[in-house]
Amino acid sequence: MKRSTLSAFCFRWLALHLVFLCQALWAVNLTVAPASIANDYVGKVTLTITGVQPSQSVRVDRLFDLNGNGTVDASTDGLIRGFTVTDGQLPVIGGVRNLNVPGDDDGAVNGQIRVELDVPGTDRIKGILAGKFIYRISDPLNGFKDVTQTFTVTQKPYVQGIRGRITAAEGGSPLGGSFVFLLNARGFALSGTFTDVSGHYEIQSQPGSYLIIPGRPGFIADGTHSAAT
Repeated sequence: MKRSTLSAFCFRWLALHLVFLCQALWAVNLTVAPASIANDYVGKVTLTITGVQPSQSVRVDRLFDLNGNGTVDASTDGLIRGFTVTDGQLPVIGGVRNLNVPGDDDGAVNGQIRVELDVPGTDRIKGILAGKFIYRISDPLNGFKDVTQTFTVTQKPYVQGIRGRITAAEGGSPLGGSFVFLLNARGFALSGTFTDVSGHYEIQSQPGSYLIIPGRPGFIADGTHSAAT
């Protein structure tokens, strides 16, 4: 009886350590290159995800890091973009690669996913937003813990710019994490950023006349917008 109990204990010990070993071998990692760009950058940002299971699907989220601490804070860090990619799968239309939809650009079922994101991409508004961001990789089936990497978009430096503060129309409370865009006379977005925790923002720009457009999920614009010259 004692031998049987000892054998059962050893078996459980071995099984547990095999689980830990497998988790270590299949540790998921994420790299972002380049890790920092300017808001006038035109090119690609490449996400390389390693350590996934062959043919595994993962969720990719890009979030705004309001306080810049490099950690996802659910109460303040808003989702900018999210999509799902699968190891070895490329989105196609009529047999042609659909460049508007992210996929595994290495095209191989190899436990590694390479996602090449065009910047500014089809959504120019979000593509030019300056600030600190976090890329987060998660498993819809909870097979591994979330993996994150920071990503920064800096403003192109100019000797002048526009400063302001975004507040709620009712009560005047500051609206941190709101986005602010500068539009030219043709309604074309030239630059944008987020407000800090106190609702302040600063956008560097060339001399000219601009329309300032603020926005925030859960709020409705009052129909009036500020102009700056």
